[in-house]
Amino acid sequence: MTHNLHGRLAIALAIALSAAPALAAPAKPTKPANAQTLDQMEVLARTTEYDGKAHTYTVKGDVAITLKDLAVSCDQATIYASPKEDQVERIVFSGKVEAKRSTGTFRGEKVTYYVAQRKLVAEGGTRTRLMLPASGSAAPKIGG
Repeated sequence: MTHNLHGRLAIALAIALSAAPALAAPAKPTKPANAQTLDQMEVLARTTEYDGKAHTYTVKGDVAITLKDLAVSCDQATIYASPKEDQVERIVFSGKVEAKRSTGTFRGEKVTYYVAQRKLVAEGGTRTRLMLPASGSAAPKIGG
């Protein structure tokens, strides 16, 4: 399924990782202990394509994706969901990628975000800017 719009297309992908009703009996956890809870992802793009067999969303054209702690702009992104489509496993951004977090900025031709590990990998002419403590600030004391 492909959606083409002249303006920007906004999609809110609500990923419910704890979809069991509140009154249901407690179940064994189905996600790894280090999995990140991803409540909502907002995706803006010119076109969107969903592939149900591959469990992917491909968005193209002036892409802007906002997650809880990450904002990314690029030319194209592919969002890979788990086979049950109950969580996002990774997102591959390509073409003039700029990924911003509170602690820094990653730029490159391709950036992959591994959601559960909260890991960003930038490739192709990368440029990274990190936020470090201001120079001259007192270092924490060790011991008494």
